[in-house]
Amino acid sequence: MRTKEELEALQAKLEEAMKDKAFADKLTAIEEPEDVRKALLEKDIDLSVEEIKQIGESISNRESDDDELSEDELEEAAGGTIGIAILAIGTAITAAGAVTAGGVRW
Repeated sequence: MRTKEELEALQAKLEEAMKDKAFADKLTAIEEPEDVRKALLEKDIDLSVEEIKQIGESISNRESDDDELSEDELEEAAGGTIGIAILAIGTAITAAGAVTAGGVRW
């Protein structure tokens, strides 16, 4: 389980990476979570394939582009640090404008 400090560092790295629109677009164009993991590692962001799948599901399940969390997302975040990381990462990717109407492929 990640510490609060690790999650904050991860979120900061993701936010920085997502400022690069080309990189954010690259992530959403990738079809396999394993390939997303490889791309993230290039930016020194280490996530498991399972975490990446959860992020993809979280992004795809969002019904609007606003920053409000659904009840499911709130429950997931309350359930532990991985939920918080998923929400932070999904928010960073969504905020970068790299998510199409259909969500992400992974």
